[in-house]
Amino acid sequence: MVKETVSKESLIWANETFLKHWSFVRYIAILKAPDPVLTDDIVNDVYLNFVQQAERWDVNRDPRPILRKLTKDIAGKYWQQHLRSTPEHLRKIAERIEQRLESREVNMDPCDLDDQLSALSVCLKKLTERSRRLLDLHYVQKIKLTRIAAEQEQNLNTLYSQIDRIRIVLRNCIENFLKTEVPDV
Repeated sequence: MVKETVSKESLIWANETFLKHWSFVRYIAILKAPDPVLTDDIVNDVYLNFVQQAERWDVNRDPRPILRKLTKDIAGKYWQQHLRSTPEHLRKIAERIEQRLESREVNMDPCDLDDQLSALSVCLKKLTERSRRLLDLHYVQKIKLTRIAAEQEQNLNTLYSQIDRIRIVLRNCIENFLKTEVPDV
């Protein structure tokens, strides 16, 4: 619900501005949403937040950076809710990635990190069930490849090759995904 403290002029400006940039917000929401079904919910939440805070925005500045940040923040909240309802093995993968990223003391732009995590999520879903299972066993459950090879009666070198191929596929998928994202304006 929109607060009554927002002036009529600000409200009109916020509505017109949002409508003008609706497709931009929707595109970012599609990229950042944990599930495509949630895209419209994210867009609606961005609209409500943008209008509620209409007094804060400078009408002379480009609103796209604000809309992009609002969309990313709200999609992040949806991701948190989504992770609570995700299967345990996927949650472990996400936590492990987060731990690895935190352990590196690299000065990365948080927006780049968000984009990379979104890309990783999309790319993991594109992998075959067998590849995801191998990643889960080796990286999440921390089972050594020698043990996996023995249990699955596979050649150890074959498993090493599979892991290498999966890494290459993920790396290429993430790079392609990041190339297609809308640049900051």
